[in-house]
Amino acid sequence: MSKIASPFSIYHITGKVYLFLFEEMYDLCMHFLRYQEFYESPEFGGKSFTIIEFMEWYSKAFGGGSFTYSKDWAGFNIPSNVIWQVHTKIIPDRNKYDIAMLDAYNKISANTHLIENCAKHDDFYILGAYKDDIKVLGHELAHGLYATDAKYHTEMSALYKALPTNIVNSIFDYLIKIGYNKQVLADELQAYMATGVPGDLQKANKQIQKLAIPFEKVFTKHTKNIKFDLSKPLSLQ
Repeated sequence: MSKIASPFSIYHITGKVYLFLFEEMYDLCMHFLRYQEFYESPEFGGKSFTIIEFMEWYSKAFGGGSFTYSKDWAGFNIPSNVIWQVHTKIIPDRNKYDIAMLDAYNKISANTHLIENCAKHDDFYILGAYKDDIKVLGHELAHGLYATDAKYHTEMSALYKALPTNIVNSIFDYLIKIGYNKQVLADELQAYMATGVPGDLQKANKQIQKLAIPFEKVFTKHTKNIKFDLSKPLSLQ
């Protein structure tokens, strides 16, 4: 019996940050759906849920009656312990995506001690992207650094706290509208300000693009030596 090829390859990007790079956009979204939504969904965050339950809710809330998830989202990011948290809860409809994500988590956990300056066991961060749309990696890397690099986190937090209240409220309102829950708003703010403010926000408040410049400079400083070498995926046994 021939071995079934994995729909994604794993790369060590920097420090505690790993990338799952997928061959197909649909596979990317379906592998990450349960974990990303457990982490930051306003409806399902921290809960056990079936994929059907999520699809019905998402189609009505954001898709105009159609399930548009794989068209709406191009990149993903989660702390690795989200995978463990999901699997310690009851997954009523465990499927091939759950099996693959847990397997990848276990393999990285078993190998992180081999990589210099990386995390021990399950303390790492996971990015998800599609191979033909890697421009999203800057935004996702901003999340990874915010979670794992203390200096980056401190500098971005200082910039966030110095923003005018009306700007923060404007950005937070936008993020909530497109489906983020409150616990990730500061993280999303720094990632968007560092790597590209959505056009809708720029139109709504022309100050935002100018205020984003210091965020962009901090991001550039911390990532100038990071190279996305996608020619050498990790070989994890």
